[in-house]
Amino acid sequence: MNSVPPVTEFTTIINAIWYDIDFGDGSNVSRYFTPEGTLRFDLREFTGHEEIDGVYAARVARGARVSRHGASNVHIVTSTEDTAEVVSLVFLYAGDGEAPIPFTNPAVVSDVLDRYERVDGRWLLSSRQILSRFKEEGTELAVPTK
Repeated sequence: MNSVPPVTEFTTIINAIWYDIDFGDGSNVSRYFTPEGTLRFDLREFTGHEEIDGVYAARVARGARVSRHGASNVHIVTSTEDTAEVVSLVFLYAGDGEAPIPFTNPAVVSDVLDRYERVDGRWLLSSRQILSRFKEEGTELAVPTK
């Protein structure tokens, strides 16, 4: 019998990552990845905890920023006892400066393609691809995408 993990397990991880970025500094994001896990934003890919931590350290170094990531449509595409492919949608409202910032349309709406591995009983990301689907021309994100 194939035991499909409940979608709530992955929703909890997805929300924890966005929470760390929005209400913290993103410094905990890499702990949700395997040691050799990859994080990709459109055309830029980062491998391993050190490179992933570097993405969020560079984001903080830019200065004050307000962001809110909203995740939805979490769906398990495939799963085994120890692996899973999960897709979700994220919409990002963001701007540089201190809150409150002027209201804006979403900076980007993206598909998130996650691959998980169960390591020591815990689901970790072996890869995450964030693919922009809607982005206004000229929008600059706080993470490198090219």
